Formats: sequence, C-alpha cells, structure tokens
Amino acid sequence: MITNLHISNFKCFPKIDIPFKNLTLLTGINGSGKSSIVQALLLLRQSHFQSRLLDVGLSLNGELVSLGNTQDALFESADEDTLSFNLQVTNIGLSQWKFSAENKELDYLPILKAIDPNKDIYETSLFNSGFHYLKAERFGPRVVLPKDDYFIRKFRDVGSSGEFTSHFLEIFGSDNVNSEFTKHPNSNSLSILENAQSWLSEICPNTILKTQAYVGTDYTSLRYASVGKDGISNFYRATNVGFGISYTLPIIVSALSAKAGDILIVDTPEAHLHPRGQSKIAVLLAMAARSGIQVIIETHSDHILNGVRESVHNGTYDHKEVLIHYLSRNLANDDLLANHEVLEIDENGRIDHWPEGFFDQWDLSLQNLLIPKSKK
Repeated sequence: MITNLHISNFKCFPKIDIPFKNLTLLTGINGSGKSSIVQALLLLRQSHFQSRLLDVGLSLNGELVSLGNTQDALFESADEDTLSFNLQVTNIGLSQWKFSAENKELDYLPILKAIDPNKDIYETSLFNSGFHYLKAERFGPRVVLPKDDYFIRKFRDVGSSGEFTSHFLEIFGSDNVNSEFTKHPNSNSLSILENAQSWLSEICPNTILKTQAYVGTDYTSLRYASVGKDGISNFYRATNVGFGISYTLPIIVSALSAKAGDILIVDTPEAHLHPRGQSKIAVLLAMAARSGIQVIIETHSDHILNGVRESVHNGTYDHKEVLIHYLSRNLANDDLLANHEVLEIDENGRIDHWPEGFFDQWDLSLQNLLIPKSKK
C-alpha cells in the first residue's frame, strides 16, 4: 500500500507531502492540484511501462496521461531545474526519483542517475497488473465497444476510460467478486455480472444487462433491460438508457473484480449520477477498500463524501483507514500556490475540522436564501 507521496517542483506544487490510507479522498476547488497528485502516480507507472523510468526519465505523454513538455510539468517558480517524486510503500520503504528539467522543450524529463530507487518497488501494484485507473472522461453510451483480449487478460482491467467493460464481463463476468464485503446484499450469487447488476440497480432500479461479442470483429456491445411485475422488458442499446449507467458500470466492475493489494483510482465517480446513486457508489468503494484494495477517489461531491462517512457511522468501515485531503487556493491574495489540509473522520463519521470552502456551499446558499430580499 502507498503510505506517502512527496512531490517537489511539479505543476502547482513547490513541495507537498500526501499521506495515504486504504481509502483516500482528494477534494478541493478546481485547479488546486487534486489531479496533479494522481498524475504523479500515473507518470511513474507510464514511464515504467515505456521502459524509461530507470534509464531514460519521466515520460510526460502516453496512454495514462499527456502533460506536454517540461515547461508544462515544472513548477513555474521552481528555485532549481529539477523535479522529484518520493514514494513510501508498505514493506518497501522509500523510493526516490529525481529528474532534470533544464530543457523546457523536451517531452520527457531525463533522470538524474545519482538517485537509485529501491528495485522492489517495481513489484508493487503501482507498477504491475494490480493497478486500476478510471479517469473522469470515461466512455459514455456507445452502440459498440472495443475488445482487447491481451490487455484484459494480462491486467484484468476495464481500461482507463472503461472502454473494455463489456468485453471484460464477457470473459470474467462469471468469476466471483473479490470478497464478501463487495457482494451486494440482494445478490443471489458471487458472480461479478450478477453483483454488477445488483449495484447498478441502486442507481437505475431493477436493471439487468447483457453483453454480446460480435464474432469476427473487434467489438462487443452492452444492452440493458428492466425487471418489473410483468417480467423482463426488451433489452435496449446503451445509447437509449443514459450516461449515468455507462459512466458508472466500469467503476462497479472494477470494485468487484480487483483483488486485495490492488490500487483503484477513480476520478469523479459522481459524474452523471443522481445523489442517491453517488452515495451508493461511495458505499461500494468503501467496501472495496475494506476488502483490501487501496482506493483513491478524486471528487467534488458531498454525496460521495457523505457515503463514506455513513459507511463509517454504520460500522461497516474503519474510520482509521480513511483520509481526506482538501486543496484550495488563497484567492484573496491572488496566491497561485495550493493550500493543503488533511482531514480525518472519527468513529461517528464526523470530520475533525471543516475548513472554509470545504463542501460548505449548501449552507452558504441556504443562508443567503433565508434572508428576505427586502433586507439585502
């Protein structure tokens, strides 16, 4: 498990330490650095899989993230032309990577060979098949979806855009979920497919799904039906069902299929979801974390936050295994530096302190609405 990430001279961060627990939430205003924290991890993984990290350097562009060139990656007011990431991982210790940022036009940062990371780090989930990342811009409803036998079987993953979800279910849908914790209470079996349907029904009631692989092509499809008192409706193509289901299904499948020790990073799980659905997805992700998966969530949703808090309050998740990061900027002083606060949850699901700007817009709007117009 990743326990700490130290970033130096990367994007909006001159220096920052980010501790992690089994369930970590990254929250804060737009442009405050939440995505940059995730990108630091993605860049390390991306560079490793391009066989550059040890001998060449940090690859800024690839399948997971594309930043541009050195100037885009380096903190604008850096006091030296270097960028570094230090990673603390359970049972591994500290691994360090330091890169040169002298040439601002390069699309990679040459590694400074004086830094020699612990080689065992490359056997951990960040660098092997135990890593799952779902970005904010996932595949919406599609008539057909791509196949990739090699990727799915090697990494047991649905793709960073969720593009291989249908094909994944074709191959592994009958396998058991990763643990009893993620099994839906209403599911009659442990299969990933049936439990995916049960969790999906929390968002769109009584939903069932059907996958279909088109022989002789590189495509599959997903169709959805509803179960009512008169039986099962027709199966409809995903484009006739809505964005919320297509955006959420990859998250559900990833949470059900990842194994203990894996890392699951989800960006904006609340996208296109009704508040109730957001809360239920948060509960599932908390249960995935309880099963031993390290879950990192980037979110703007108070419903995601409260879903996690409810899991703690109800006793289904340990408050000691949750950490919340709140990132902001001092707008009054036109300060471009990110402010960073670490928040914790107690056993009752209460947050230890509530900084200004931290999910307080509902209260601010309500206070404003309670003031009669005549007194404004």
